[in-house]
Amino acid sequence: MIYDLTYITARKDHFPLRFMDQILERLVGNEYYCFLDGFSGYFQIPIDPRDQEKTTFTYPYGTFAYRRMPFGLCNAPGTFQRCMLAIFHDMVEKTMEVFMDDFSVFKNSFENCLSRLDKMLQRCEDTNLSLNWEKSHFMVKEGIVLGHKIPKNGIEVDKAKFDVIAKLPHPRTVKEAKALPTNDARVVCKFLKSIFARFGTPRAIISDRGTYFYNDQFTKVMLKYGVTHRLSTAYHPQTSGQVEVLNRGLKRILERTIGENHASWSDKLDDAL
Repeated sequence: MIYDLTYITARKDHFPLRFMDQILERLVGNEYYCFLDGFSGYFQIPIDPRDQEKTTFTYPYGTFAYRRMPFGLCNAPGTFQRCMLAIFHDMVEKTMEVFMDDFSVFKNSFENCLSRLDKMLQRCEDTNLSLNWEKSHFMVKEGIVLGHKIPKNGIEVDKAKFDVIAKLPHPRTVKEAKALPTNDARVVCKFLKSIFARFGTPRAIISDRGTYFYNDQFTKVMLKYGVTHRLSTAYHPQTSGQVEVLNRGLKRILERTIGENHASWSDKLDDAL
């Protein structure tokens, strides 16, 4: 959602987030794991005093600005991931894995895993990185990482999530059995109205072409509040930063190898990949 000119004109930081499947594959097959969770997420990153005024928000008791990076800033995820990789650059993919504020230390022997944990905690102490001990687990045989269960033998589905789906009540009518797009649209529209009432009406909303966004009910809400609805496309995939980075990389390769004549790009796309 775009609420002000600052968000629109901010230079987007397309720092790619790591692929979860690759992280999970590297974790599988170890005897011991330590799963740690960062404390307060993005708020551990201080904002430059010169830029704090750009985060200004109003409140019934005054006008305030953030001194630490809050959730919701367009570049917050990329900034945080870059910071974590900078801190643990010599450990990632070797002795530990990190995805945002989820840290995993692993090894086949108890002593080696403990040694890696000690090195990781020392790095956290040196860089003033705080951890949430209540959500951390040490020297365990398995655990939940990024919504998946990681034992020694292989990646498994989190049974707790499976049980939630299995316990859903069975549909009693044909209407309940159908996954009607209008049901999703109704929930989305209700949520947006509550957001508009609390934070104000945004200038524009960029979404994919999912049925919960691309329907008459959603269009009526956008017209009612005077909000511009933009749909992402293959040429303008605003809803996926990784796709934008990939497309720009392919474009540069094609321009160097073929030239700016777009007509022949499709024929040479496989070579660029």
